[in-house]
Amino acid sequence: AAGGAAAVVRVHAFLDRWGLVNAEASGRARFARVRWALRNPQMPKLVCAATGAALERAQYVSVRDGTRLSPAAYAAGLLPAGACASDFVRMVAVSHPQALLPSCEDWTEEETGRLLEALDRCGDDWDMVAQYVGGKSVEHCAARFA
Repeated sequence: AAGGAAAVVRVHAFLDRWGLVNAEASGRARFARVRWALRNPQMPKLVCAATGAALERAQYVSVRDGTRLSPAAYAAGLLPAGACASDFVRMVAVSHPQALLPSCEDWTEEETGRLLEALDRCGDDWDMVAQYVGGKSVEHCAARFA
């Protein structure tokens, strides 16, 4: 095992010497990219397994392995080897995910006040927050500030 560790150190030293690793030695540059990515999240682009085309809202997803097909590929029978049409279910993406969240319009001022108190007392234990507020689910409490 000691020989393996020494080999790793030698390989790293070689790569570092020729600028193949740690080429951007400035840690600030790396962390700036990470911060930018966190502030600007993008949904991953899904593509059809048969054609490589970007998937729109409607798609067919394999219940076996999660393979995704466009409606056109599914209709044309462009299925993966060993798969059959019954392995796929049609799914339609929600255009506005916020629509799935519970409504926050039915909160009274008293309930909102209890929610704020619960957050102070319970922190991010949403089960305790919901119990403290009373009459609201964990999802309702979390969505109140979404």
